[in-house]
Amino acid sequence: MVTPIVQLCDIEDVILLDEYTFPPIPSLASSKVRSLELRFTPNTAQDYFRDFICPFIRASPELRRLRVNLGTNFYSRHLGQQYEILLNDLASCQHLEEIEFLTLSADQWPPVERSHALAEYHDHRGPKTNKVVTASLDTVQKLLQSCRRLRRVKLLPPSVECRVSFYRLLCAMDVSIESLDLLHAYADTRGTSDLNTELENLPQIISTAAAPKISVNFGMALTQPICDAILSTRLRSLRVERVPHNDPFFQMFAMLPMQSPFLEELALGHLAITSAYELTFLDTLCAFRHLSLLRLRALEGDGLGQLAGILPHVVQQNRRTLETLYLEDLDAKTLLSCIAGCRNLRSLEVAKSSSATLRPCADFPSGALELCMKVIARCPKLWSLHLNTVACPDEAKNLERHILQMGRGLQELVDQNVDFYRGLQYNGGMKDDPNRVESDDDD
Repeated sequence: MVTPIVQLCDIEDVILLDEYTFPPIPSLASSKVRSLELRFTPNTAQDYFRDFICPFIRASPELRRLRVNLGTNFYSRHLGQQYEILLNDLASCQHLEEIEFLTLSADQWPPVERSHALAEYHDHRGPKTNKVVTASLDTVQKLLQSCRRLRRVKLLPPSVECRVSFYRLLCAMDVSIESLDLLHAYADTRGTSDLNTELENLPQIISTAAAPKISVNFGMALTQPICDAILSTRLRSLRVERVPHNDPFFQMFAMLPMQSPFLEELALGHLAITSAYELTFLDTLCAFRHLSLLRLRALEGDGLGQLAGILPHVVQQNRRTLETLYLEDLDAKTLLSCIAGCRNLRSLEVAKSSSATLRPCADFPSGALELCMKVIARCPKLWSLHLNTVACPDEAKNLERHILQMGRGLQELVDQNVDFYRGLQYNGGMKDDPNRVESDDDD
């Protein structure tokens, strides 16, 4: 029972999965609560925010931190018109320091869901579209004016209809903007004049916001002024997917290592690279030295056959900092050369592109099990491993068991959550050696 605990303890930090909304959980709300984190599952009730979250916040006036992890199972119907009510309720939390709505980054959204977690922030005339999630700019301004201690604000990313006015308000309120998500809309949602007006205003917004993280996706036009504005920002993260080919982007990308030498995240996908920029593109990839995330997928170009040849060099230059790596269509030799010495790698995925005829690493003579064991030996801190190789039936029976014995930190293996099984069945009596010293020379 929760009620006796509430009576005996001063509970300050609350983390809730959405299905746990039944009494007496709501009794956790009080003036003692300082931090509230919400995590979503497929069981989210449609009226979850209206019936539970908003009342919870009203009963927690001393709240300092709200984190809403929308994940991949969130649908806009769950939030709907309650988003504006939620922001209004948060305005009464005078000591609020952090608001964070975590959504998929732009490069992770499939095309069919490109607007499923965008909000329309409208003026006094009301929404221009029929989007489910809306909030007025006046409500956002009231929140920022009321909560003067806010030092981190990450609201739902704005839809294309309102992003200039939304980011302009945040800049005027001197809010530190952590990331800019520049997502284009469907082609038939607005006229050409509106698009041209936005393209004229975006460069100033990008320069003023100086956000260290920028995501571009879904046909967003990267004009020369927009690329110049992006280049003027000291970026920590750049994610570009599904944008039309244009010279300004590739010219900007060539100068990126010089302008943002400490770039930490680089995700490029669904880009057509013409022969005029292929060599420059490959040279630029070799210039980054502090990446913690590298994701390259669905890159097209007649001369990109050289990409596999330089990937080991690219990865090795970042091996001390690299934590997440996503590549496509690698043979086993190239893969093992890439990850040699990447002892801090946490997540590795080698996928098959739509144009490939063979699965990646299909050339490895000893089979999937041996390949996975070699990968884990090189990357002992892996918690997620996705190798789209083919294991024979007999090998598949023992694949997970052997891998989990060796990779004790693995939580995901080829889209399966294996943390539970690792702890109960496959530890093999092995214990971590606290005196072990890791070396980049270890295999």
